[in-house]
Amino acid sequence: MPLPIGQTAPDFRANVNPVINAVLLLFFIISTTSAPALAGHDNSSDNGNAQLLTVTLQKMDISVSPVDQPFNVTLSIHKDTDNNVTIKIPSITQTFNSSGDGPNFISLQPPKLRFSSFPGQPPADYSYPLLPPDYPLGGYIDTVFNAIPVEFRPTGALPVTFVVGSKIIPGLNYMGFIDNQGRLQFSGLDETPLGVGNFATSPTSVTYRIGERPDVDLRNFRISLGPSDAAKSNPADFPNRDQETSLHWDYADWDADTLRGFLNGTYYRAWTDNSAALPYNNKNQRFMSYAVAKIKVKNFGKTFAIEGISNLSRGPGGEDLDPNFTYGEGGVAIDPTNNLNLAADYQQRKASRIGFVLSRSFDGGKTWTKKLLGLPAADPNDPQCGWLKGVQPAASCQPLDPNLPIGGDDVRVGFDRFGGLWLTYLTGTAFPGAGFFGGPLFLVYSADKGETFTLILNEGTSPTQVPDNIRPFYQGFDYDNLGIGPDATNLSYDTVWMSVGDAITGCAPNEYQQRFWGFRIKGLGVKNIDLSCPSTPDGNGCTGGSLKGYIIPSSQQAGFTSIDLDPKGAVIVALLQTNPKGTFLEQVQNNTRSWVNVLEHGLADDSFSEKREFALTANGECQAFPPTPHNAFLRPGTALIAVDKSNQHPGRIYAVYVSRPDIYSDANKPYLIWSDDRGLTWSNPITVSTDKSSATAMLPTVAVDPGTGVVAVSWGDTRGSITNTKMNRYGVFLDPRELN
Repeated sequence: MPLPIGQTAPDFRANVNPVINAVLLLFFIISTTSAPALAGHDNSSDNGNAQLLTVTLQKMDISVSPVDQPFNVTLSIHKDTDNNVTIKIPSITQTFNSSGDGPNFISLQPPKLRFSSFPGQPPADYSYPLLPPDYPLGGYIDTVFNAIPVEFRPTGALPVTFVVGSKIIPGLNYMGFIDNQGRLQFSGLDETPLGVGNFATSPTSVTYRIGERPDVDLRNFRISLGPSDAAKSNPADFPNRDQETSLHWDYADWDADTLRGFLNGTYYRAWTDNSAALPYNNKNQRFMSYAVAKIKVKNFGKTFAIEGISNLSRGPGGEDLDPNFTYGEGGVAIDPTNNLNLAADYQQRKASRIGFVLSRSFDGGKTWTKKLLGLPAADPNDPQCGWLKGVQPAASCQPLDPNLPIGGDDVRVGFDRFGGLWLTYLTGTAFPGAGFFGGPLFLVYSADKGETFTLILNEGTSPTQVPDNIRPFYQGFDYDNLGIGPDATNLSYDTVWMSVGDAITGCAPNEYQQRFWGFRIKGLGVKNIDLSCPSTPDGNGCTGGSLKGYIIPSSQQAGFTSIDLDPKGAVIVALLQTNPKGTFLEQVQNNTRSWVNVLEHGLADDSFSEKREFALTANGECQAFPPTPHNAFLRPGTALIAVDKSNQHPGRIYAVYVSRPDIYSDANKPYLIWSDDRGLTWSNPITVSTDKSSATAMLPTVAVDPGTGVVAVSWGDTRGSITNTKMNRYGVFLDPRELN
């Protein structure tokens, strides 16, 4: 929201990141707990007791790799007794050339940008829709060494934002940022690239208030029995895809969704694991097994004990699974009608694999049975009925169970309040001349704890559904998710929600939009699902009953949803910005935003709120880290949320994410942040890891016990690994009474 010159500073709490697009002459002091944005202004007077410090900046020309040599800037910085920090930034001058003239810019149709964020890492090619004619591109300026010291950094998850005028062109303004990692950055307004030519800022002063963080007792503990390192292997070592022992050498993209795995003092955490310490694994096992730990939590998280760890995909019980498959990317759900009933879902991850696994326990995790779902009636390794070498199942291939269509990507699982079990998953489709891409999206239901299923929704996709300029890059659906919770129109009922990304080409992938569906359920059994028509095989889905479809605002550049509902039925969706510079530019500024969109009254609303941002991290597009050097799909992880349904902080949204101190660092750490007003304002984030080393943390998850309000955060962590590649799962329980 523009702030005209001379206007009194507004209450920023209802607009968490206003864009100020004028050089402001007023001088505001605000708290970063309420807002991350404020004005920069010219000020040549000295601050008493100010000290000088040097930060190292770097000019980053798009398509130039490596980026330009660093340069030093001396700042004057002062902090008063009320924790108000004032930073005087001198004039900064650089020159930016057209990125189209850079050595790594490839003028193709469509054009490609080549770049590398890390020294010694080869550039990679990524294609995007056509650039506008004569688009000059440009660059950014970012801190890479000698950041602002910890005692002077803002404390909010979103950066302090200011506008500074050009010293060369009257009326031209630039955007500046100072974040909680101490980074100082400059770009064009709205985070566009800086223009080609001479760049020079006017001297500027920025003032902000450092907020307080709660005093929280953190007790990190290791969940896994030993480290996993299968991601060191490279799929490129297997030129024939049918020779691969796993589709991906990674930590299963989303790792495990723990949202529905914490209830009445028992927490279940699942993950992919190739450690020899895990029962039934082999030494030097390159493929991944799927493990789950049961942890009893007491005294608001002050005491806890791991009661058992199971190898779901290798251990006894139920069907024997292929020992040469990797299993992963799933989650665990607890039946609220009987805490002993558990359901865990996970994929078979292999180039030729199809289907997924459902493991069930009816004794609180002591024993498990497993069954393969989503399979064809024929041999799944038959090229006509599998995904061998990317071949879509032939039309003649029929599913083994007609109520469970062939497929197995991105499986999500959850129980409703009545004990009904829900699963969403994707398959693949091929269109003539359009290639192979994700979709349709299926939603299936079981009223008998997974013994039998009913197909509820079949949401199809086609290249003809997207605009002409997007169609050549369209790759269908990807990364679906599932949400279950109270019906805002009648709190005695539940609602079920599912989302999926409409993806176009890109590394992350770069999204076209996020689709969203929801409907009401009134009890156990298909008859209580509020749909007035059955699902149709043509992909049009159901259009009657309470079913409603949505397109999430601001989702054209975002994906990887996380969904939860508050006790009053409001639907909260978290999104991660998958391509912060839009479809034309690769993300080279190494910033990724996270936000929530809210459906305040559930099915009574026809549209979601606009985005409510809560974090900007120093993790850019398509960056690989040592534990996952070959697959950069999710960088170190997406932003996940969980809502408190207890009496501690009812309706509070907790979100987790990771960030790192600079663009050359691997030292990601997990952060927790929360909101008590549905995302309008957020707390200062806290680092939940007690590890002070440069080890990489990634793939954080969060869950809240609806009985006690205890918050469980868990993540992958390479602490103790000399090579920073061997990863264990760590966790922490947080006492909600300390989170104020």
